[in-house]
Amino acid sequence: MRLLVQSLAAAALVASFDAVATRLGHPHRPASPTLLVEAFALWLVPALLAGALLRTAVRFVPRMRFVRRSEDSPVPAAVWIAAFAASPVLMHVALDAATSIGGNTSALRSPGPWMEGLALVTTAALLAWVAARVLRTSRGRRAALVVVVLCGAFLPPGGQPRPARPQAPKDAPNVLLLVWDTARRPSFSFLGGERETTPHLARFADDALVFENARSVTHFTFTSHLSMLTGRYPSEHGARLLDTRSVPEEGGVTLAQELQAHGYRTGGFVGTGVLRGTTGIAQGFDAYGDQVDPPASETHLWALVHDVQAVLVRQGSPLWNDGRPHWIEDFQRPGDGVLEEARRFVAQDDGRPWFCFVNLFDVHWPYLPSEEARRLFGEGDVASRATGFANRASDWPPGQPLTEADGERLRALYEAEFYDLDAKVAAFLDALDLDRSNTAVIVTADHGEAFGEGGRFEHEDILEPQVQVPLLLRLPGPSPRSGRIAAPVSGIDVAPTVRSLAGLPPREDDSRGVDLSGVDVPADRVVYVEDRDHHDPEIAQFAAYAGRFKLMWLDALHDAKFELYDLDRDPIGLVDRKDEFPDVYDELRRRLREDRSWLPLDRIERSGGSTDVDALKGLGYIPDER
Repeated sequence: MRLLVQSLAAAALVASFDAVATRLGHPHRPASPTLLVEAFALWLVPALLAGALLRTAVRFVPRMRFVRRSEDSPVPAAVWIAAFAASPVLMHVALDAATSIGGNTSALRSPGPWMEGLALVTTAALLAWVAARVLRTSRGRRAALVVVVLCGAFLPPGGQPRPARPQAPKDAPNVLLLVWDTARRPSFSFLGGERETTPHLARFADDALVFENARSVTHFTFTSHLSMLTGRYPSEHGARLLDTRSVPEEGGVTLAQELQAHGYRTGGFVGTGVLRGTTGIAQGFDAYGDQVDPPASETHLWALVHDVQAVLVRQGSPLWNDGRPHWIEDFQRPGDGVLEEARRFVAQDDGRPWFCFVNLFDVHWPYLPSEEARRLFGEGDVASRATGFANRASDWPPGQPLTEADGERLRALYEAEFYDLDAKVAAFLDALDLDRSNTAVIVTADHGEAFGEGGRFEHEDILEPQVQVPLLLRLPGPSPRSGRIAAPVSGIDVAPTVRSLAGLPPREDDSRGVDLSGVDVPADRVVYVEDRDHHDPEIAQFAAYAGRFKLMWLDALHDAKFELYDLDRDPIGLVDRKDEFPDVYDELRRRLREDRSWLPLDRIERSGGSTDVDALKGLGYIPDER
């Protein structure tokens, strides 16, 4: 019984420290005791194990008599158990910091990380020795434990500071930026889709400007969103798969920061761990909801548990779990919670107009629609054995490629998810009362998805299905201007459009985007798509679009190979026709080369950086081999 009490106290101690350290990494979130409760439950197992091992060691190792003196008192003994339980986690913290994205452990061959880990463990042991001696003679032992636990529950308080800001103009509209993550344009029923996937959004489109020729700036969630929030291409703002900094030196400020300074209240609510506030993207938001998994999954102990699972998975264990070997976390959440947080933010009226950014991750892999949607849409070709987890399913034969029939089934499941999400979004938009609330709405996507077109699946490059996106703009008022626009537009246009709606002046250093609220898109406009978001930083491709043509700059880091596609005749973009259109080819190549000023390849492509490796693996951006 004494050992159990000591282990419980030890779990409370180390969970409190882990909770505080975790909150320090998420300063945009307000403190909540939930994190401590979950961390305590997680730490209880290693604390019980450490207590049993430490007691055994004390009995058989004479040199550990100084620990024996603490055994009769729960609190000093708990300090030793806590230090013993925390040792593997502290070592993991040091070793994990030395590994790079994708699981590169080459740095661990040097003694440096191991010495740093040993220094952390030694420091913890020394602190435990001091604390045990002090608490052994202190009358306030239990009070000290209570103070530590209270600190773990409520410190640091977190949340964004709210200094006084100027008042926005009285007639300034609210602005909603609603992003359907991984939603390709051809799967929307009112944009050429074969199935009735989005009946509610189709009715919304009747009162909106619908841009039928919109493309994302890239194919990775974080960089695409950051381009929408800054009005800069990824090569300009500097973020990429291997470097998810939201505000690099050249990145500038985001819409949230600008609108916040202009007197708007700002809220961001996301459904994916790739957009966690720890990337820096939360800057400028008064409220930022990014809790996609249980809080305990962000503790330092869970980081060790996760990596142990990943190692076991590579050894062929049954922990693969359909490509999600993470037990309590999958780095995404349904749109219901995201929209509810956004709804509460909008309802907190304080007299200021609001800017609300919402990311909905529902149609991203895995494709798991409701039973109702599954019945309505079927599952494609019966010859396919694919499930919504695609080739990451546990029972998928290793090395077997997806077939055309598999692509058909996966697309049916994917588009059934559109039907589910369409109903959720409709309820949210209806509650805004757009006819009377002076609210502008932009609906778009960060990138698309492929289902076997050109032999591609998901969104790892910039084939047409992977970059074609919806873009709708509903202007404020009961009878807004509406219609279909065929001009070429891009995610790069979101920021200047929102600035214009909010009454902000155009930025002098940003001339690439277009204000779509004026629908004055130059007829000869060229838009670009970048393909830089890969585990291998040596891979880089770029596309330039003009009219019906697409110029691809292949292997941009190493050679000057180009291909030209005629998308009227080749909608996917597979057949090189530069010999048929030499004038178009030369002009687009000239335009792309002239814009090399915003493609600093030698500096950005090979730069280092940081990101959430676990989240990227969990969502399939980095292979997590079985």
